Amino acid sequence: MGRVPSGGEPDLVALQQILADGSAGLHRALLRDLRGTAFFVFDADQRFVFAEGAQLHQWGLDPELDVEGRTIAEAFPDDFPTLRQPVADVLQGASGDLELPLGNGIVWLHTAPILDAIGGVVGALAITVDVTARRRAEAALRAGIDRQSAVAALGRRALEGAAVSQLLDEATLMVADRLGVDRVSILSYDEETGLVTLRGGLGWSRQLVRSTVVPLTDELRRSARALAAGPRIVDAIGPNNPPGLGEFLLKQGVTSLMSVLIGRGEHPFGTLSALTLHPRAFTAEDADFLQAVANVLWDAIERNDSEAANEHAALHDPLTDLPNRRLLIERLTQALGRARGRRAAVAVVLLDLDNFKVINDSLGHGGGDELLRSVTPRLCAAARECDTIARLGGDEFVLVCDGVLGEEHAIELARRVERAFETPFLIGGRQHIIRSSIGVVIDDGQSTPEGMLRDADTAMYRAKENGRGRVEVFSPVMRVRAVARLRTESELQGAAERGELRVHYQPLYTIADRRLVAMEALVRWERPDHGLVAPIEFIPVAEETGMIVALGEWVLASATAQLTEWDDELEGADELGLAINVSGRQLLTPGFERVVQTALAETGLAAERLSIEVTESVLMEHTDAPVAVLSELRQLGARIVLDDFGTGYSSLSRLKDFPLDVLKIDRSFVDRLGDDPDREPIVVAIIAMARALGLEVVAEGVETKRALARLSALRCQLAQGFLLSRPIPAQQMAELLRRELAERPPLAKVLPLRRLPGG
Repeated sequence: MGRVPSGGEPDLVALQQILADGSAGLHRALLRDLRGTAFFVFDADQRFVFAEGAQLHQWGLDPELDVEGRTIAEAFPDDFPTLRQPVADVLQGASGDLELPLGNGIVWLHTAPILDAIGGVVGALAITVDVTARRRAEAALRAGIDRQSAVAALGRRALEGAAVSQLLDEATLMVADRLGVDRVSILSYDEETGLVTLRGGLGWSRQLVRSTVVPLTDELRRSARALAAGPRIVDAIGPNNPPGLGEFLLKQGVTSLMSVLIGRGEHPFGTLSALTLHPRAFTAEDADFLQAVANVLWDAIERNDSEAANEHAALHDPLTDLPNRRLLIERLTQALGRARGRRAAVAVVLLDLDNFKVINDSLGHGGGDELLRSVTPRLCAAARECDTIARLGGDEFVLVCDGVLGEEHAIELARRVERAFETPFLIGGRQHIIRSSIGVVIDDGQSTPEGMLRDADTAMYRAKENGRGRVEVFSPVMRVRAVARLRTESELQGAAERGELRVHYQPLYTIADRRLVAMEALVRWERPDHGLVAPIEFIPVAEETGMIVALGEWVLASATAQLTEWDDELEGADELGLAINVSGRQLLTPGFERVVQTALAETGLAAERLSIEVTESVLMEHTDAPVAVLSELRQLGARIVLDDFGTGYSSLSRLKDFPLDVLKIDRSFVDRLGDDPDREPIVVAIIAMARALGLEVVAEGVETKRALARLSALRCQLAQGFLLSRPIPAQQMAELLRRELAERPPLAKVLPLRRLPGG
């Protein structure tokens, strides 16, 4: 015989014996006290012998009602089949156990025959036990295990890298299935847009899913943060229950909900909610399950955000947030692939900020970074939507322009970029005029990304060589020049240590009586297998690479040492001045003043004999730092010369603010003076302005007697140029000094000028 699957039940064999002995009445009180149990005894005609037990009411019987002698059909007006058929079966010799629904519960039914002394069936025994609570507990346990498994499976999907959108959809289906609810919603709270959006859902209209639901009010923020303390369960939705969403939910027919928080901290991601269209009393187990799902989603969202951030960081420049070289190569590769077989081509526009190193050195890296960040929005405004803008590195930016219809089209795109630099940049609270040198290369898909970038870079350097602030389109000739430039850069490294550098000297004369009063030190390079290299071939390379700083220090030390040697050897040489060209890069190198002081101290040369020559662009592009350095050098006694005057874009009104002693008229104005009447008015104006400011004037590039005569007539004081003397090596300069110094009278008797370099 079967037994009820729990302890505490009566022994069925003993019960059968009691019934067979006719002593059942003695145990009625005992049977009534057995909770959740009912005992039925039937004779061979299916008539009740008796029915006892606390469970009788569950069968629809009054425990006090005497049913003895009645058939099952008589006792149960509805002809209760649940009990009738098993009793009929057992009277035919069968027995067994059943579980069947009864009312709102579940009962376990055991049936067995009652036998006489010779084994004949004389009746039937039926025992029922209410197992509702046990079965519900078992079902809850199975549901809990199923929910845990479902959460674990969702977690595995998240770890495997499933997309967040897919996980949201899977989570809504899982919640609806495991909780048996009508609708599920995942709301995201976006602080940037100030909107609450239905990111995922089940049971909602298509128009609602992924569309804005309501504005993100302070009330909703507080309501969401309150979920950090635990789930919210609303058995009856009201207009403002939950706050901010109640009215909307009522319109959607929702009556009950349970919500949990997705995320942590001050600004969580959003909420996960289970909703029903009928009243529902959610349990603590339901809330635990929903929160577990929300936690898995939050971990996935955090991981996805972190991975997305890492991927973004790997493909973007951290300073400007533009694509970096890696992403640029990907985009350029794609563009070249699209260009193959099409009429449209791909253009690469590469730009480099002119004199960026000077900005970086004068304003610090913070100022340089500020400039780079300021360039980004201008490039975005100049580019088309289909173009890719990237920062290649340093101060180089690249535009990949797809669908270009030829060279003119590419140049126009580059011109748009060029015009973006017309307005001064506000850096460090001051306006700075920044230009860019731009290289352009066009390809129909046959080149490689690396090849296009190389050629665009070559064209950009050509733009710098041709005066900066301009656009150059790549040609094969440029590649030859680029290779030569790279070799020049490589071989220039260590040229001073190898003894390949030379200093040549170009004399400076008074115009009135052709008296030698100073000399300008100019560096030359005795390059192996090339002979003497002109400055134009290697000075720009030195400027770009930063080698100009060490090169300038070497020239300063060599020239000052050479002049003091001539002082010792030649009588009257101590009256001569020495001019040294200094680049903006040198002026902005920390400690440049000490470099000059050291050179003067080591050679014993008086500071008054040293002239520092700087170009007009250095002062105008970067006023503060160079002016401060020049002012300090002037206080030491050195003279400050503004070289190449007239070729830049300086404001004449600002000249008085600079620590200057001499203006040098650029050779472009002196050339053909006396032959071209358009040149003279400019020279006249420069001389008059200099005289008004108390500055001396030097004309450089004097190559004709006619030009020298006009300068004399215009009362220009000093001149240098090929007509008077080319730059010459130190040995030839020494011979020239011997002749000049031997023939001239004392300086004070000849020169009435207020102050001359070296005088």
